[in-house]
Amino acid sequence: MVILIIIYLPHSICLWHREKGEKPKRLNDVPMVINGRGRLTRLPDYMLPEFKKVFIYNGNISIIPSYGFRYWRDVIELKLISNNISTIDPGAFGNMRSLHTLTISHNRLTRIQTETFCPRQWCIRKLTLSHNELADIHPGSFKCLHDLSHLILSHNQLTNLNWDVFLDTPHLQYLDIRKNHLADFEGDISVLKTLGFIHVGGNVGLPLQQLSKIMHSRDKIFLSNSHLKDIYVDIDVSNKVIKKPFFLDASYSHQFSYIDLSFNEITKLESVREICTTAKYVQHRQTYLDLHHNSLIALPAYAFCFYKRFKVIKLTSNKITVIDVNSFSGVEHLEHVQIDGNRLVLLMFTELPGLFKLRVGDNHLVEVPILPKESLALTDLYLKNNKVSYTGLQGMRSISRCHSSCYCTTNTACTVPYTLWDIN
Repeated sequence: MVILIIIYLPHSICLWHREKGEKPKRLNDVPMVINGRGRLTRLPDYMLPEFKKVFIYNGNISIIPSYGFRYWRDVIELKLISNNISTIDPGAFGNMRSLHTLTISHNRLTRIQTETFCPRQWCIRKLTLSHNELADIHPGSFKCLHDLSHLILSHNQLTNLNWDVFLDTPHLQYLDIRKNHLADFEGDISVLKTLGFIHVGGNVGLPLQQLSKIMHSRDKIFLSNSHLKDIYVDIDVSNKVIKKPFFLDASYSHQFSYIDLSFNEITKLESVREICTTAKYVQHRQTYLDLHHNSLIALPAYAFCFYKRFKVIKLTSNKITVIDVNSFSGVEHLEHVQIDGNRLVLLMFTELPGLFKLRVGDNHLVEVPILPKESLALTDLYLKNNKVSYTGLQGMRSISRCHSSCYCTTNTACTVPYTLWDIN
């Protein structure tokens, strides 16, 4: 049984949806949803105090005046989406003493005035200004947002960003500036002492040297859809110039747990064996590396040895035809490798200690991957949509599942109690 209560107000519909057996929701847990239908040109003068969340979309408001929410003191979450808002006057949210989440996305904002979020906006924790037309952020724009922890500025037209604009947000933990036109940064990113997550993907032309500075002391890298063609920079080691990945730092404190380089245009990985012999560059933190949907053609020897404890390496949907037998050599605790959707005919490794999951579906393999004897931890092998001949299955006695059905009933390998082989 579903109970649906519909309250109709001018330009608005408020829905309260309750499933059978669910306790009735308090009204202040239910958002007031206002669909302007292109005809709403000004904000409602009054909001029922029982509603703590208000979502307004598809309006034609254009300007939010000073103290435009004069009687909205108890609203804790406000979303203004697709309302053609181009101007926010200083003090527009001044009376919203309880507001902690503010979203002004898919509008036409071109600038943030110095006093926009003043006065008394110390309660806002999350601010979303994505999908606007912001071209610049000036220092002081967030000076009244002392408790801000999440800031989303993605999908704008930013070309330059001064880190000093965040001096007024000492608790900022999450910053999303992807899908802009950023090519340069000013100031010192170290002012963001509490920032743990920064998303800069989709900024075409951002130099690797700038990316290295941005990633300084961060935990995760998100650089998908950034049109990256190369991920290596030259360094001098013992009077010899060698290449290293731009995100690799000599300091132990600058190790990453997640590196997302997917959906780029990377065509080549370098052998970094010389880097791996330099102890200060070898990382020991368990890490996830995502390189799917690039244009990789081959994997050289010692391509990943700079991280001793890669948890997952994802190489799905590239154009890989050749993988060197020592590609993963030097990685001591590699758990999961995904190479689905490439052009491999043969696959052989000399070192894969600790590996328990290998995905090589949707390739052109004619034989089961040849793995070293020490790969006793392997339990999951995905071979769907290949041309394997079952040769080599006999030695893989540790494998317990591979999904779908088994078509090798006449082969000696099937005397081993495998379950759910996916090799068709």
